[in-house]
Amino acid sequence: MGSSEQLVVALDLTCRQYVCMPTDPADPRVQELRAKSFSGDRTLVCALCYAERDRRVSVVVKARVAGQRRPHFAHPSGCAPPEGRHNPETMWHLTSKSMLAAWARRQPGVVDVRNEVWLPNHERRADVHMVFADGHKVAIEIQGYPLSDAEWVNRHRDYQHNGVVDVWLWRPDIRPHRIVLSDGDPRQQLWTFDPDQQSVTLFVGAPHRTLWPDPATQDDIVHRVRHLPPCMHDELIPLRCSLDELTLTSQGIPWSVPG
Repeated sequence: MGSSEQLVVALDLTCRQYVCMPTDPADPRVQELRAKSFSGDRTLVCALCYAERDRRVSVVVKARVAGQRRPHFAHPSGCAPPEGRHNPETMWHLTSKSMLAAWARRQPGVVDVRNEVWLPNHERRADVHMVFADGHKVAIEIQGYPLSDAEWVNRHRDYQHNGVVDVWLWRPDIRPHRIVLSDGDPRQQLWTFDPDQQSVTLFVGAPHRTLWPDPATQDDIVHRVRHLPPCMHDELIPLRCSLDELTLTSQGIPWSVPG
């Protein structure tokens, strides 16, 4: 069972920040979390219960050395949600927000990282909002369900009008939203995020296989290899890497296609 189905993110009420469970049960932070959990001062609560139903449910820390499952949080007996567990899509979204915020705080030039930040006109709320030392702002949108083309365009334009670079990371099991390729902005690419593996996948365009004009134009030559951005109707090739292999800049996530 992966992190998208396990509760690996909790809310620390003392600082109002999400806390992600370490992957190693021997990590000393596990004991720190236990001191704040159901067996401690109970300031560490289920973030989903708090967000969805405004309930402060202290979590139980499950982290056994040499255990079969990755460390995770659990609800105390009798305190689970009505269905027995939270919606996997919602858990994916919360876990992704927590992991990506922690990653953003490690990026060079980033001076402020927050979750759930409203744009100045209150038209949009960013899942993860970053401010760089030079004043540039970047928002990461973590999208777990399909959007219509019009919905994506409206959200993207809201960010543009507020001077914010938006980066979209989609849940791996939903269809690629090719509408992002119509923008003409090279910062908009087809990304997915897997919190179980803490990995990011970028989809690039496969080499074109149509008949080529003679002589070939520079554009034709570019598209005879894997290329970014993909053309709207290209076959897509996934390129996967660890989240920690990527760097965030004030212009988004830079990427080059390996030869």
